[in-house]
Parts: sequence; C-alpha cells; structure tokens
Amino acid sequence: QGNVYWEYAIEASTAPFVRTAFPLAIRTDEPSTVRPVGVHFDSKATPEVSFANLQPGTQFTSLAFAKGPSNPIPLLATSLKLFQESSQPNNQRESAQAVSVPVGINGRIESKGDLDYYAFEAKKGESYSLSVVARRLQSQLDSHLRLLDDKGRQLSLSDDMRLGKRSYADSWIENWKVPRDGTYTLEIRDLHLRGGPEYPYFI
Repeated sequence: QGNVYWEYAIEASTAPFVRTAFPLAIRTDEPSTVRPVGVHFDSKATPEVSFANLQPGTQFTSLAFAKGPSNPIPLLATSLKLFQESSQPNNQRESAQAVSVPVGINGRIESKGDLDYYAFEAKKGESYSLSVVARRLQSQLDSHLRLLDDKGRQLSLSDDMRLGKRSYADSWIENWKVPRDGTYTLEIRDLHLRGGPEYPYFI
C-alpha cells in the first residue's frame, strides 16, 4: 500500500548518532554532563551540555564527540532544583528516595519490570501538578504514574490515555490538592514493563 503522505528519508552515515541521553533535564545556570545512547561513538563518553542564559523549555543541541558533532537531540532546560535518581535501590515504596518539593527529578527505568519510587512531604491544602517528560524528548518510556498515600493507597493515576485514546505524549497529574499533612509517594514505571538505557524520564 502507499499514498502521497507516506514520505521518508534515508540517511547513511558514520557520524555519531544519538537517540536519547541521561539526564534529560539540565539547569539553566550551570553546565552538566550527559550519558548519550546511540551508535558511532564511545559508549563511555559523557559530553558536556550548557544551557546557560537560555529560557526554560525544550532545547535542541548537538553533542561533541571525538569523531565530530552528533545529530541534534532534545533536552530540557530548567530552573528547577534538580534531583537525580541515585544508585541505591528505589524499586519498592518502602525504599523510596526522599525529595523536597518543588523539584525536578531525573531518573531512568533501567531494566524490565523496574519501578521507581520517590517520597515527599506535603501540607493539607497545598496543590501540586506532576508532569512526566519522556517521549517528548525521544525516550522510549511509555510512562505510568501513580500517586500514593502513606499506606500505599492509590490517590491518582495517569498513563496518558483517555477513553482509549492517547491524548498526550506523557503522563501528568494536574492540580492535585493535598488531603492532609503527611508523606506521599510517586511511583513511575513503563506501561508495558520495559526498561533499559533508552528509558530516561524527568518529573
């Protein structure tokens, strides 16, 4: 089958090609290094990225390698305080990594079936919006986001589907009002329980 809208382009190259990188979000006031995922470059390379003096939002940037610059990839410039998932296990609610909100969280679903948990303190009457940035920045993650109370009971869920239709690229929970003072936990995973280097996210 075919029609006039099924267009394509093929590029054959030995230049560095980056599919995504970790972390996905970089502060606007300091340079950072990222670990790219792709082909035709040293897999241990950690090129530096700087979004100094840029407005927050998606920025397309080429990464510098010994063989030359890569294709442009999207990363997020942010003024939020950043927290990066540590190497300590956080795949159970009881071992959730503590964060102080407001915050931006850089993490990655590192393996099949991996779940990541983050705990934060909140006061009754406060309102929070929780947004995942992943597919919009070329991550393979199909995010599934849950908000739990201190007993592990689900308070809110988003997997970016509405009435069987995909209406948004990533999960989000908008204007959630805190019911009482306490500790609350975010749970994020891939909807299909996939994982690996190409599954970074930013919350």
